[in-house]
Amino acid sequence: MDTGLITVVPFSTPERFSELKVALDTLPYNINVIWPEDWARLTQAELGSALVVFISEEQASNLELCQYFDELGGLPKLCILDGISGFKQRRIIDRCHDVMTWPCSAEEISYRFCRMLENNTQSVGEKSLDAELKQAFIQMNFIGESPVFSQALSRIQKAAKYDVSVLLMGETGTGKELAARAIHYMGGRNAQPFIPVNCGALPEEIFENELFGHSQGAYTDAKKNQLGLVAQAEGGTLFLDEIDSLSLKSQVALLRFLQDHQYRPLGSQGYVKANVRLLAATNADLAELAQAGTFREDLFYRLNIMQVTMPALRERTDDLPLLTDHLIKRFMLEHGGEDKHLSAGCYAWMRQYLWPGNVRELENVLLRAFLETEGSAILLSPPAQWIEENESINISGVNWDVDYNQAKSLVVGAFEKNYLMHVLSKADGNVSRAARLAGKERRSLGKLIKKHGLR
Repeated sequence: MDTGLITVVPFSTPERFSELKVALDTLPYNINVIWPEDWARLTQAELGSALVVFISEEQASNLELCQYFDELGGLPKLCILDGISGFKQRRIIDRCHDVMTWPCSAEEISYRFCRMLENNTQSVGEKSLDAELKQAFIQMNFIGESPVFSQALSRIQKAAKYDVSVLLMGETGTGKELAARAIHYMGGRNAQPFIPVNCGALPEEIFENELFGHSQGAYTDAKKNQLGLVAQAEGGTLFLDEIDSLSLKSQVALLRFLQDHQYRPLGSQGYVKANVRLLAATNADLAELAQAGTFREDLFYRLNIMQVTMPALRERTDDLPLLTDHLIKRFMLEHGGEDKHLSAGCYAWMRQYLWPGNVRELENVLLRAFLETEGSAILLSPPAQWIEENESINISGVNWDVDYNQAKSLVVGAFEKNYLMHVLSKADGNVSRAARLAGKERRSLGKLIKKHGLR
């Protein structure tokens, strides 16, 4: 099998495929176009390592497509839909690794092809970050070394290389805007503006005016020309946060702009060609919103050329010591005072807490404790709700449909974990002191602590 060969199969008329063929001819890849009647006779080895199908509207209902896909065991890698509603053709796209819509830029296609070939030899995030790059991320306040966080940083690094749209996913407080800024400042547009926009603060009535600007006299209060956000970001990056909050009408305006990067300021007679990169962020599942009809499916595909997911803090609790140390050092620089550190005993509950506000919540509670602490050791108290939920042994989740000894083992395990967290907190994380408080040998207590993942 040729690991660099990309086979493109058009399920369309030659006329419909001709425009895409022009774009493919500009790409630096080994591309072989095979029509369906010939494709069915080829083996997987002859098809190469990456199969792409182009499906037009008139061919979307062809049930033979699904049979072809099933027979080829996991292929195709990419499906390019021309004028088709993807979520209405689930039987097709569920058999594909990736989906995009046509028309789009040659650069967008190039990135998808590059990603296909890379995935054949290496999983995303397998490479560790080199020391120089790690330091660059630290300077941008990306703190953490856990595998899931390192994978996100690798995705940010990769996204910075390509001048295409990126969708940033993640819960509130995980650092999506920080990631967007990193993509901008590590990329080729770093000398140009980075313009952040909170879509939740842009009502439908003023969205186009804010995005594209207006000419003098466009409406009663338009006393002079006004540049829109797109013009302000010219040459640089426009970052649209909370993209899921846009109304359907606003989504149409944004989609129209993304298709050819042209816009017309309100009241103007002519179109303006824009040179901007668009990054978008959301804490919602846009694919689900598209299926529900509240977010345009074609806009989702336009935005989701590359995707970076920022992990929740509860998914990387091993990074808590690094994060707290970094934040305390920053607080000392900003607010002065003697050197401070977080009491080690705090990590017992911090590793169990779910952190619904993620790093932003950690920063908030840690700053409050820093400012209120007189001595050098910061004792961070858990939230009241967490204390209420954990002050007694929680056996509600114990499976009682087991024999006596198994049930007893589960309850004892719950007791051990709760007791260890309590005694470690009282001992400020000092295992020797905790052992004395518990009346156990240090070595024995250490084994229990390790057993329950509290160190």
